[in-house]
This record gives sequence, structure tokens and C-alpha cells, in this order.
Amino acid sequence: MGQIEDADVIDSANRKAGEVEHVLLDAGGKPTAIVIEIDRMGPDKKVVVALADVTVAPEPGDSDDHLVRTKLTKAQLSALPDWKG
Repeated sequence: MGQIEDADVIDSANRKAGEVEHVLLDAGGKPTAIVIEIDRMGPDKKVVVALADVTVAPEPGDSDDHLVRTKLTKAQLSALPDWKG
């Protein structure tokens, strides 16, 4: 999967919704979900999205950076419960 922390998260409307804050691992060290910090006014909101619900691809023109895409809208991401990790 490569390094995706700090990668931009693009929503279903093809707009930046936030950034990957953390990658969550299971007991065996396998990535299972990401924590997204949602771009918004006011206090930070961080939510968890399963890796099955996102795609990760190299950012066009920059082989070192990645883009994370989700089928969710920014509003749907914002409606998810806050991550308390």
C-alpha cells in the first residue's frame, strides 16, 4: 500500500474531503482502516473508514505521493462517529 499518511482524501464528488491521519492495524499488523481528518471550520473531526471502502493510487505526476478515494461524500464522512483513538 505504501505510505499513505497525510495523503489527500477525495470524496465521491471528486473534491478533497480531508487527509489520512493514521492507518489502523489489526493484531497481526495488517492495515484494516484509515483515520481521516476532515477539512472543515472549527475543531478537527477524525473518522474511521475501512480500507475496503477506499481505493489508493499514486498521485498523478508524483510517484511518491498517493491519493485516497472514497465513494462517500464529504457530508457522509462528516456524519460518521468521531474517532477517539
